[in-house]
Amino acid sequence: MIPVYLQSLRGLSAFDSGLVLLPQAFASMVTMVIGGRLVDKIGVRAVVIPGLIIMAIAMWLYSSLDAYIPIGQFQWLLILRSCGIGLCMQPLMVSALVNIEPRRLAQASSTNTTLRFVCSSLAVAIMATLVQTQNKVHYAHLAERVTAISPLGQMIMGIQAMLMAKGASATAAYGYALQTVSGLLHRQSYILAMQDAFRLSFVLSVVAIVATFFVSGAKKKAAQATETENMSAEERAEAEKAREEAALAV
Repeated sequence: MIPVYLQSLRGLSAFDSGLVLLPQAFASMVTMVIGGRLVDKIGVRAVVIPGLIIMAIAMWLYSSLDAYIPIGQFQWLLILRSCGIGLCMQPLMVSALVNIEPRRLAQASSTNTTLRFVCSSLAVAIMATLVQTQNKVHYAHLAERVTAISPLGQMIMGIQAMLMAKGASATAAYGYALQTVSGLLHRQSYILAMQDAFRLSFVLSVVAIVATFFVSGAKKKAAQATETENMSAEERAEAEKAREEAALAV
């Protein structure tokens, strides 16, 4: 949604849109490292919950997004959201794999990565469908308000009169005026649809905060130590490699 917003509604090129999105990547990278280090000291919940709260705040602020927000302020919202995501990613990965038997860690890491990518793709598809559906709904509602005495109705007549004064026919002038107003309605309806998607993301973030209280932060270190002692050298090497792959997958 964000690249479409920047390119279609703000008129930025693909390169400029990438520059706008670049700071959030660095913010996410830094907070992922910080979150991974903090989880060993204060536990999973103490890191993930603040991250989800930060992300929920960013989603709530995004719910009032419009087409005229300064790019600098927009970037700060992106950075805020990325900081929340970064604090959640590494600790949740650790929490998912910490109690897995070392000899099964490779399979667990692969399954975890696959599920993460599948769920991410599914979430993107759901949000895109929501935006498209709500875009049509909001456009219909906005179009219903365009009457002869409404501001947009007056704009249609004003544009038509201006073009006719320059020599255009009444039909051509009216068609151009309708096209102009329709473009404004599509622009506003898409923004409203994005706001709906961000509100849904905010609600899901709050639900995730509640669910995080049920995430176990305990580590079965004794059991893992016993299991490691009984492993062969090859199995230990395989388990260590799986841990490295799990860290890189994040």
